[in-house]
Amino acid sequence: MADSDARTVSVWLPSDVLAELDAYAAAEERSRSWVIVKAIKRFLREERDRREQDTQTEEESHPRPGR
Repeated sequence: MADSDARTVSVWLPSDVLAELDAYAAAEERSRSWVIVKAIKRFLREERDRREQDTQTEEESHPRPGR
């Protein structure tokens, strides 16, 4: 996951979340960073899709005049 434009970010995690993260990373033979990046990308994709769906649903239920 080498990215020349990557930055270091610090976060506080509850110890139970960190333990689960480490267990998952070990089981997948991946780094914490790899798991976190994958999780964040998935979250952002799902949120973007949800927002787009919400916008589409809102437009369908409240059409603008003249459309």
